[in-house]
Amino acid sequence: MTFILLTLDKDRHGIWVTRLAECLEQHGTIIQILSIEEILHGTTDQILKKHHWKGIINRVSDAADPILFKSVVAFLQAARVMGIAIWNGPDAYSLCGNKWCHHILFQQAGLVAPTTTVTFGSKSLPKDHTTAFSENEPLLAKPNAGGFGVGVQLVDPQERNDLPSSSDNVTLLQQYFPTDHIYRVWFSRGRVQCGVVRSVRGESDFTTGCTGQVCTKRPAQNNEALFVSEDIQREIKSLCRLVPDAHSGSVEFLYDEKGRRLYFDLNLLSTLPLPETIQNSALVWGADYDPWKQQANEILSFFGDHII
Repeated sequence: MTFILLTLDKDRHGIWVTRLAECLEQHGTIIQILSIEEILHGTTDQILKKHHWKGIINRVSDAADPILFKSVVAFLQAARVMGIAIWNGPDAYSLCGNKWCHHILFQQAGLVAPTTTVTFGSKSLPKDHTTAFSENEPLLAKPNAGGFGVGVQLVDPQERNDLPSSSDNVTLLQQYFPTDHIYRVWFSRGRVQCGVVRSVRGESDFTTGCTGQVCTKRPAQNNEALFVSEDIQREIKSLCRLVPDAHSGSVEFLYDEKGRRLYFDLNLLSTLPLPETIQNSALVWGADYDPWKQQANEILSFFGDHII
C-alpha cells in the first residue's frame, strides 16, 4: 500500500517524519513524503486522486505558520470530503494547533487545568488580569500556537512585563506552578501508548525542553519511563472521545503542591521518545518496547479498518 506522509518543507528530514517512515516501510508500505508547500504550488489535483495512494498520514506541525496551518486544514477537509482516510484529521489538527482550544477541551473532558485566560492583540499585561488571578501571582504567558516552549515566558504582574508576540495576536495567561517534574503521556487511537517523566531544573527549564528528547532545538534531559495509572488512562480516554480524529498525540501535566494533576498541553504532532534515551531500569516499558514501531502498527491497523 502507498501512503502520503504530509509534513512541512523544513521538517521533511526531521526524525519525527523519517523514523516513522522507516518503521512503516519495514512492513512493506510505500511512503511518499510530501510537504504542504508542494501542494500549494499547484499539485493538488494530482495529489487528490485516490488511485495514486491509499491515505494521508498527517505529520504537519500544529505550530505551523497561520497561512500554512489554514492550508493544511483546507487540504485535509477536501481529502475527507472525497472519502480519503486520514490519520490525524482536520478537526483534531485545527483544535490541537490552538492552545486556547486545549483548555476548552480539558474543561469539557472534566480534567483539571491551571487557570488560563486569553488576550487578543495585547502587548502588555491587561489591567483586569487580577479578576482571574491573585494580584501578586506569577503567570506564564504563552503564544497561542508554538512548539518546543518557544515564546513561553514567566510574567511578574508587578513589573508589567511585555507579553510574547504571537503570530495570530492571541496570547494565553496561565497560572505558574513551580515544579520539579513534568509528565507527558502519548496516546494512539484513544488508548494510552506510553509515558515519560522529565526532571525540571528551575523556571527556564520548565518553559523549554522536548520531552521526546529527539528534538534538535531543545532536547530535554533526565527522562524516565512512566507507569501510567488507570485513572490517568481514563482521563485521557475521556479527552480523546471529544476529538475522534485525533488518532495519535500526547498530553502534558504536572502536580501542584496539593497533589492535584493539572493538564496544560495537548499535542498532535507529538514526537515520540527514542527508547535508547529513556531511563527504563524498572522495565516500565518492557525490555524491547519501541513506541515508534507501535505507532506504525497502529497506523497500518487504522488504514486496514478504513480502506476498502
